[in-house]
Amino acid sequence: MLVADVMPEIPNSDGGGPWIERPLRMAVNVSGRVLDRTGISRAAEDILVSAISRILSGPELERIVTAVLDSPGIGRVTDQVLESDGAERLVARVIESRMMDEAVARLLVSDDLWLLVDEIARSPSVTEAIGHQSLGFAEQVAGVVRDRSRNADTRLEQLARRLVRRQAARNGNQPELEP
Repeated sequence: MLVADVMPEIPNSDGGGPWIERPLRMAVNVSGRVLDRTGISRAAEDILVSAISRILSGPELERIVTAVLDSPGIGRVTDQVLESDGAERLVARVIESRMMDEAVARLLVSDDLWLLVDEIARSPSVTEAIGHQSLGFAEQVAGVVRDRSRNADTRLEQLARRLVRRQAARNGNQPELEP
């Protein structure tokens, strides 16, 4: 254990000054050496590692996580995190990453995607929407066909009248056309 680990810097202030800083640093140095030489710091580290290991492998962690997730404060923290600029940057990086490209590529070759698409396509709301769209499209096509049919009828009628007039003019007769 080094002094720098425990006391990175003690600023000079009017409450102490160098005459307190030096003895304090020496005390920390000496106590760190004593703990290292006696093995107490190693034993403390072993106890800490053992406690953490037990917490991670036992039901305690699940209880702690559940209590945290059920607490009212987690909603506020979640809202703050999701509304932060950092979360927005993180999402942008994920979307632009190779990871997203790979996930999409895997999804496209997956049979599960097509099962999902089939399930969605069979849903009543989708089939109803397609039916409404189909009727609307059919009405549009019928309207276009009706307009073109009228135009074609008009043009054919005009052509027939011209032919009748030409024929009558060649024969010297007056054409008989109905209005």
